[in-house]
Amino acid sequence: MGPRFPLLDNNRQSSIAGLYLAGDVSGTPDIKAAINAGAEVARHLLQQELQCKPPCDVHFLIIGGGPAGVSAALEFEKAGRRSDYLLLEKRQLFHTLRVWARCNPLFYASTGNPNVAGALWWEEPEPLQGVCAGDVLDLWNDQLARYSLRTRLGETVVDIQKTDKFRVVTDKSSFVCDRVILCIGKLVYLHKLEVGADPESKIFYEPPDPEQCRGRDVLIVGGTNEALETAVSFSSQCRVTLAHPNTELTGAEPEIVAAIQAQV
Repeated sequence: MGPRFPLLDNNRQSSIAGLYLAGDVSGTPDIKAAINAGAEVARHLLQQELQCKPPCDVHFLIIGGGPAGVSAALEFEKAGRRSDYLLLEKRQLFHTLRVWARCNPLFYASTGNPNVAGALWWEEPEPLQGVCAGDVLDLWNDQLARYSLRTRLGETVVDIQKTDKFRVVTDKSSFVCDRVILCIGKLVYLHKLEVGADPESKIFYEPPDPEQCRGRDVLIVGGTNEALETAVSFSSQCRVTLAHPNTELTGAEPEIVAAIQAQV
């Protein structure tokens, strides 16, 4: 059947009234779409007249500090509604990109709205090219330096309860709110290689900096978008072999496959 995602209305509201989804969790796993979705949900909520009757800690609670969540927070900031929102993130803002190799290219999806609706920087690259994750992070950090987003980092959400309001429970506290914007990513299960222990780590499940492997022979196992992006980023520094279980690269975006074929 493939991945299953919640059914959303035109404003990205789920079947639970007041619970909105944006980003990877809604089935749009590309950064531009996440930026747009987070911004559009926030703008929709800003048009609503909410009567926040006690008890209520905050009008809008954002769960997840990736591009979708941060874009939503920026819309509330720009509207002068700083006291009305709070963003919860269990690690740090843009964690997925931060743990990715800084020089890894980010390829853009060719579908969806070609325009960027949110405040975060995003720009189309040249054909078969990608923007380096580190460059994107640097630009976003410069942007966020002009704001002081209301965030609670290092706090993990463990439960969301709904009555007339929402109660969001974390590992440290709980919050009562009127609306929830869920901007989390999907959990990825890795198939680990069955290899013995080695005193010098030579096997990585998160890509190291290619500079650490300059001039070496590198084997990359897998045919996913992430595996192909890693192969492209390492190809300028190393001798790369890509191993995957299929005869064709059918499980990745066409733009990334084209970039791999150009390297071959």
